[in-house]
Amino acid sequence: MNIQEKIEIIIPTYNRAALLKETLHKLLEKESPVKNCRILVLDNNSTDTTGNLVKEFQQKHPNIHYIKNHYNIGIGGNIARALELASLEYLWLLGDDDIIFWDAWPEVEKAILKGEKVICAANYTLQKGEGKSIPALLLQMSFISCNILHTSVFNDTEMSNIINNIYTLFPHLPPTIAYINQGHTPYLLPKPLVTTGTKPS
Repeated sequence: MNIQEKIEIIIPTYNRAALLKETLHKLLEKESPVKNCRILVLDNNSTDTTGNLVKEFQQKHPNIHYIKNHYNIGIGGNIARALELASLEYLWLLGDDDIIFWDAWPEVEKAILKGEKVICAANYTLQKGEGKSIPALLLQMSFISCNILHTSVFNDTEMSNIINNIYTLFPHLPPTIAYINQGHTPYLLPKPLVTTGTKPS
């Protein structure tokens, strides 16, 4: 499977150039299975060095793309825009400051090959045996970086719901909720791809 034709990564960010730099290094390191995938940095009108930082990366990595919003549209608004801009079969919505474990990546590719539509890529809120619990999975998927979504779960209705949920700071959840309401269960990776927390210095 040519993963770069299947999945793109969109990183909403605002005034966190130092953290973003670490994340981009991780995504582009030699061991990274996504180093050649399309990576879009969605800048919420930062006033720091974010734009210059991305330009530096683009000089060596043409798969890095950059959009700077004309205005700060808020955290929820920027997440919603990321969902609207998704252009490949799968979207990994990634925070600019989260920790990635590449040893879990083969399980992502297995899930994609199986045609899983909603992949839960983290497990830090889940207790033992909660992998099939819908409330527990939804709580975990409130963490944006654990969401790997097939773009077929987006449509006009869900985009409207995404916009309507901007104020909740969870605009990324309506497609997953609709998927669950259709009788499906998000696929939980056997081990986490990503977690939240402070990156090691």
